[in-house]
Amino acid sequence: MTLTPEALAEQRLAELITLNELGLVVSSTLDRDELIERALQAVTRHLRFDRALIMLVDPARNVLTDGRSIGGSSEMAARIAELELPVDLEDGLLSRIARSDGPLLFRDVDQDTDEANREFARLLEVSSFLGTPLVTKGRTVGVLAVDNRLTGRDVMPGDGPLLYTVGSLLAGGLENARLYAELEEQKGVLEQRVLERTADLVEARQAAEAATEAKSRFLSNVSHELRTPLTSVVGFSKLISKRLTDVGAQLREPPPLGLRDVEDVLVEIALANQGDRERADDRIGQKVARAEQELLADFRQQQLDFHVPHDVSREGDRELRVAQRGPSLRRQQVPRAGLPAFGSTEREGAVEREGASGSLQE
Repeated sequence: MTLTPEALAEQRLAELITLNELGLVVSSTLDRDELIERALQAVTRHLRFDRALIMLVDPARNVLTDGRSIGGSSEMAARIAELELPVDLEDGLLSRIARSDGPLLFRDVDQDTDEANREFARLLEVSSFLGTPLVTKGRTVGVLAVDNRLTGRDVMPGDGPLLYTVGSLLAGGLENARLYAELEEQKGVLEQRVLERTADLVEARQAAEAATEAKSRFLSNVSHELRTPLTSVVGFSKLISKRLTDVGAQLREPPPLGLRDVEDVLVEIALANQGDRERADDRIGQKVARAEQELLADFRQQQLDFHVPHDVSREGDRELRVAQRGPSLRRQQVPRAGLPAFGSTEREGAVEREGASGSLQE
């Protein structure tokens, strides 16, 4: 059909208005449902089509689903919304559109040899319609189909390029909406994860603060409970250390005279039993000389002067007679007991207090 220049100009203006309106819709919203609804309205309001439908590709299941339509009955819209068609269905009309590289025009679909196609034609109440794939970035995201069922006008092949252009523009908007939806989903997941991690951190911080407080209380109680007994322990430790130091000093001193006397007595008994009287007497002499030195040191500490003559008698018990002169003169005996009776030695001696005159002789 030949159009007049005025009709042709009006048609081109309608196409430009449709594309402009669709471009505004795509750039103004990222909501998929709103985008589809406004795109269907723009196609049926300004272009030469009475009705339109859109079905989207579900790549996970490879099916056409989530159908939306405009211009038909509510019953038809409900059935299209429930419709699912495999993309690889060989004879399916909408499946063939999804697999194609450009727009397709179908005529006499109500007389198609495939029963499923005839059923689809009865659902749409059409005998011919024009369809195009929604392609963006080399990927098909859905299909767009239009017809003139209400006005009875025939769909022309020349409408195909315009419909493909509209479909490509719509596909870009749908892809942006899909990416935005995925981004929002990931954002929600991330926010939920942040909330969970924040809750975990708050719980961990509260646990750490409780542990710190418990540690502080424990250290405070322990320090209070241990301070008193530890003070006593430290005091007794110092006392014991001092006493051990004194005992060590005493142990390092020469053994007392009594212990050496016991040693000498044991040796003298052994020599006497062996019949060695001469060696026994020598040991007795050595013991007496050693005792003289030790007693001399003791008497000097008491400011006494001690003299022993060198002639030693072998008769009688041993004893030392110690004389002291001072304001009053007194005589006392210092016995030296504990020596054996196998031989006896007696020494004469005198003790004078330093600074006093005279002496007491035995």
